[in-house]
Amino acid sequence: MSSAAAAALLALLPLACASLPSTFPWPPSARARAAALVAQMTQAEKLSLLQGDGEASFAGTLPAIARLGIPEMTLLDSPQGVGDGFARVTAFPSALVAAASWDVPLLEQWGDAMGAEFFGKGVNVMLGPGTCLARVPLNGRLYEYYSEEPLLSAACVAAVVRGVQARNNVSVTVKHYLANSQEFNRGNEDAQVGERALHEMYLPSYLAAVAAGAGSSCSA
Repeated sequence: MSSAAAAALLALLPLACASLPSTFPWPPSARARAAALVAQMTQAEKLSLLQGDGEASFAGTLPAIARLGIPEMTLLDSPQGVGDGFARVTAFPSALVAAASWDVPLLEQWGDAMGAEFFGKGVNVMLGPGTCLARVPLNGRLYEYYSEEPLLSAACVAAVVRGVQARNNVSVTVKHYLANSQEFNRGNEDAQVGERALHEMYLPSYLAAVAAGAGSSCSA
């Protein structure tokens, strides 16, 4: 099973488990439950979770697999709050502005407010928060990232993950992976970063998101 499929299944597990009878013999760990689901899937069902069904209202929609109790899952590419054409939503500040407050508890409240609005609009997965460092001023995604400072960025990212997921039944997908420092030609860019810099500067935010319990991650 690919990492993308595993992330999708782990994000779906709370919904899938809730829709099955309480007597269903689920293994105790999330990974074991994911493996139990995969073992019962056909190849077509596995592929459907990697491809989605092209529903136009969201950034992506994973179709339901009713026989296994897996519901449809919707994803929205809006790490600053609900966007992408949805009406009557809040215009939250950008991550860069929010992080400038240096107020980590406030960032957690911010995440909680965004998560509640995502849930209210029928979104299961928020594609965010951004974990990259704001180190290139011309980066087209600079507003999605929290700081050029690794420790501040890590603290903010962890707070938002906790806020979104704590009570909203919404999962985050932390993004993007390491050293996504510019948008122009990013599909062909070769980011060459030393091992020490990767660990001391670029990894802390990503690891903080994982430690905070992020439901899934973007691998590219």
